[in-house]
Amino acid sequence: MMENNTIRVNALPTLTWHRLHVNACKTEPYAPAAPCVIRTETETGAAVVSPLEARSDCSAIETGVGKAIDGLFSWGMTITAGAGASDIVRMEIESENGKDCAAFVHVQAEKDSHLTLVQIWKADAARTALRTVVRAEAGAQVRLIQILTDSSVECINDTGCVTGEKASFEVIRLYLAKGNVISGVRTDLMGDGSSFSCKSGYLVNPDKKLDMNVIANHIGKHTQSDIRVEGTLYNGAEKAFRGTIDLKRGCAGSEGKEEENVLLLGDDVINKTIPLILCTEEDVKGSHGASIGELEQSMLFYFEARGISKEEAEKIVTKARLEKLCQDTADETAAAYMHQVIEEVI
Repeated sequence: MMENNTIRVNALPTLTWHRLHVNACKTEPYAPAAPCVIRTETETGAAVVSPLEARSDCSAIETGVGKAIDGLFSWGMTITAGAGASDIVRMEIESENGKDCAAFVHVQAEKDSHLTLVQIWKADAARTALRTVVRAEAGAQVRLIQILTDSSVECINDTGCVTGEKASFEVIRLYLAKGNVISGVRTDLMGDGSSFSCKSGYLVNPDKKLDMNVIANHIGKHTQSDIRVEGTLYNGAEKAFRGTIDLKRGCAGSEGKEEENVLLLGDDVINKTIPLILCTEEDVKGSHGASIGELEQSMLFYFEARGISKEEAEKIVTKARLEKLCQDTADETAAAYMHQVIEEVI
């Protein structure tokens, strides 16, 4: 929806008080000058990567950022993991000579397949956008690892997934982008016994913005979701996190939980944490929690007693928070790269 030459993205499924200014994020629309430059390689060759030009495919699955950016995507690719196949696909996303760019990736994980998709963002443009949509059929296991080291002024990271019976979708995201980031994930847990987990780590640089939206729709019975977010905001940084667990009628036996831990460092930091649990089913469980604040004085005293300054202590804690993600990747190459970029940034 267009409002005064801006579009509303990352919208909450259910509105809260307008005066809080957390119902959605606003950004300026743009016309990409070129597709993103994407280099891919597969580890075993079991997954098939091919170009996909049907624009309708980019909006066939609902995503976290939303339909307002559908018009950005006119070029993309499909990754297909056949029934029972197992593979790791690595992908580097760049821009062409600094041009505004966009692309979408359609992932088809067929029955009982195992697919890990590693996306490393290295674009350097004014605007970069990537939409990844996943269809995980019965018994499929899909892991999406996203590492944003982007230098673009603004990047949009949009993801959507639909799960079949006993399928699983796992998202691991590391945000170390130099500019502003708009990021959304939506998963529709359609199949009974399916699951969704999303673990995010971030560092928002001074005077930059990160806007995140994670939606878990529990539709099938005995579905599971687990949303965890952890990161640090530096001087003048601004971050919003919307986490929605929607336990819909008919999803009996389902459970959703979410948690965020935020470290505030410096002055004029703005943090908005909006955990939301919606429920129209009785036989379900839902929980959420958040921890927001500066380093505790007792922790600072511990470091200072060992000759470690406050500034160095802040770096140690910030790095430790991000490196937790490396242990969850289950991919040595991706974990090594994550360690490398964390060391370079902090």
